[in-house]
Amino acid sequence: MDPDTEIHILSLIKTSSEAGEVLSSLSRYLQPSTDLRTCREENRAVAIGSISKQFIPFIIKSVCFLHKRLSVVTQESPRDLFRAYDFCLECCELVSYDPLTVQLQRVGLIHCYQAWGWFTHAYNDGFRVLDHLKGPAYDDGFRVREPESKGVPFLPDPEFGGAKLARVQLMVVASIVRSVAMSRDMNDLQYLRGTSLLQGLKPWLRYLDANEHHKFLKLVLSDMGECALSVIREAERFDEAFVHSFCISTLEEYSVSPLPKCHFYKFSRQVNSRYVQKSRVQISRSLDVSRALLCFLWHSLLCYVETLIAYSLSDCDKTGKKLSLLPPLLVLVLHQNKQSSSRVRYAAV
Repeated sequence: MDPDTEIHILSLIKTSSEAGEVLSSLSRYLQPSTDLRTCREENRAVAIGSISKQFIPFIIKSVCFLHKRLSVVTQESPRDLFRAYDFCLECCELVSYDPLTVQLQRVGLIHCYQAWGWFTHAYNDGFRVLDHLKGPAYDDGFRVREPESKGVPFLPDPEFGGAKLARVQLMVVASIVRSVAMSRDMNDLQYLRGTSLLQGLKPWLRYLDANEHHKFLKLVLSDMGECALSVIREAERFDEAFVHSFCISTLEEYSVSPLPKCHFYKFSRQVNSRYVQKSRVQISRSLDVSRALLCFLWHSLLCYVETLIAYSLSDCDKTGKKLSLLPPLLVLVLHQNKQSSSRVRYAAV
């Protein structure tokens, strides 16, 4: 450890206009940590202990300074600063005893990518974090045992996780979906890969309290809705069947969401309006989406009426009022609700 060299490098990170000098200075000084990649396994534990004690405090300071600098968008080229940021995190991954915290720091890099409009980099780094997390499972920061492979392939098994792991994953998935929503360069596979994560996340939501759960769903559904609107807006870049199926699946996510229905109604109106305005989309596809919207809305209305009738039945039962007219009405609503559900599934095909 050389205090003078560290002070000089940290000063470069904060103020230097030569980003290449920042990167080269970090690379030279942290070279011993990168040598761990070729270190023999029997010597690895001792080497990690020595290098960790020597470099971890400096690396953490460097990451903090780089994050602060890259959080502000300027006219300078950030490429070498981003490379320096990524290099520091790679060194952390090699020597840190708390790998989950390192991945949380990488989320900071992802947010900086997004601030600069580097959405593809943010998207790729998001999956890089998930790929790292889905290996041996974590229990609040420490690897515990191998998870079984099931569910969404990009996520670890929630049976072997903890609250800290859940929060890191939720942050990463939210960042991935946001990157897809904000980018104008994603292809259909990237759209599907990013939004498919939402299904696998549902078991992890149990680690959130009610307020966190609500905020997360509102944020992610909003970004997923923006993805669908973006797909319609740029329909020329995609296959029509993909545009149709993606919009229907997003509508389904909104319709079953526990969020207030006003979110679903607003998004439904936006989708229908965009579809009608888009001349390239075939009329049959537009009608399919409109039909599905009506089915979703009808299903939502019937659920509300069913709840209202159930409440009325309970109230009548408590007060001793006659129930002669309510049961047939309830049966009718349940029957219509069942038919509506079938139509929704049909319309989504």
